[in-house]
This record gives sequence, C-alpha cells and structure tokens, in this order.
Amino acid sequence: MAALVHIYATYSYFQELDWRDQTTWGILVYGVSITVYSLLSSLAHLFQSKSELAHYIFFSLDYAGIGIYGYGKTIIDVRHEKTDLKVFVTVIPKEGWVHLAASILLLA
Repeated sequence: MAALVHIYATYSYFQELDWRDQTTWGILVYGVSITVYSLLSSLAHLFQSKSELAHYIFFSLDYAGIGIYGYGKTIIDVRHEKTDLKVFVTVIPKEGWVHLAASILLLA
C-alpha cells in the first residue's frame, strides 16, 4: 500500500515539475528509491514465513532496500543544498502534506 502512495506522489511531482531541468532529477531518484524500498519491505514481510531460506533471502532484500532508500535520500539532500528552494515550494503545498500524512499513517 505504501508503494502505491509513493508512486502516486512521484507521478504528481512528475506532472508539476520540468524534468528537462537537471535540478529536479533528485526528486525522481528519491521517488523511485522510496518506492523500491517499500516494495522490498513488503515482500520481506509477506514471504518471510515460507521457509528459513526465504526468511534470510527476503530480509536481505529488505536490508538492500534500506540501502537504496539511503542512497535516494542522500541524492535529494545533495540536490536540495545545491538548488534553490523554489523547486520544492511549488510542489509541497499541493501533494507533500498528503504524502507525508499517508506515510505516517501507513508506518503507524
């Protein structure tokens, strides 16, 4: 469920921003990384009880997803420091609060 929220939020950002501008690519990388993280985590918790081998394999993938998320977060932090805040101010009032609230509710 969380992956669907992240896909929707990334798609909404994609519609709002000019993707020919390289300063906005950090948002795309972050959106993809958090979607992959959510999917891998969901798979790990869904299939971990099939067998002991499945448990180790899927939780290893879950840990890889955490690394992918960390990479995406680092990219957006670096992009955020190098760019003007106008890129983020145009998107956050419309979709950011919905995305944040849905993420908090799904994690609770």
